[in-house]
Amino acid sequence: MPDPEITAFFTKYQESKKIPEFSRLQWLSDAAGRAEQLSLTTHPFAFTHPCARRNRYGKAGAILAEVKKKNDGFLRSGNVVVPQDAEGNAAALEIYTFLMLKMQDGKTLLTHLCEESETAKKILGSENYRKLRASFLRIFSGEGVPSTNSKIKQVFFPVPGKECNAGYHLLSVLTPSGLLFELYRRLGKSGIFPGHLVVIHIGGSKPQNISALNMQNKGKACLLLSVPPGAVTTGGRYSVH
Repeated sequence: MPDPEITAFFTKYQESKKIPEFSRLQWLSDAAGRAEQLSLTTHPFAFTHPCARRNRYGKAGAILAEVKKKNDGFLRSGNVVVPQDAEGNAAALEIYTFLMLKMQDGKTLLTHLCEESETAKKILGSENYRKLRASFLRIFSGEGVPSTNSKIKQVFFPVPGKECNAGYHLLSVLTPSGLLFELYRRLGKSGIFPGHLVVIHIGGSKPQNISALNMQNKGKACLLLSVPPGAVTTGGRYSVH
């Protein structure tokens, strides 16, 4: 018996594309072949600059941060449960949606593929399971050596040492998209909006060109005020950019 989420996905897909004779096996084969057009990430480059995915040496390495939760009081990656994002070819984002479907046990299909579970084998089919699985897992294309881009904002961060001029790390500042949209979701659910809240629109009329989560949230996100204690701010209760 197929998982209800899988059945619902293919039913909706067939209806939206208006395909009278739809083949799941054919779709799986095509989708698996295009999975490498996406990169799973937690900090998409395009939030900083739409062209930051490419540099003079090719494609910049996707960042997939795996940070453990710690009771340190910080709002940071690892301390909030958020879904991973994906960036790349906007026409292939349906593959991300498919892999992020939650099965009846609460795990995503992508997790089942990584674990090589019986659920994954039933969904992909036994005949071409190995080939399809390997192709879908190419979405983890950021596992190589990370590389940055000149279009990404960079800051010099001092490195402590015994000498006064110990040195610096050059940091590329990226956006944790999962945290950004989780804040937007929680504010909308609570109905409580703090003062000096800024609502931003990312990607203009084509939010899908930025990332998968940006497309799902229609490019809308919120930014909280972040100033030193005692600083004086101007402006209204909230603004839109």
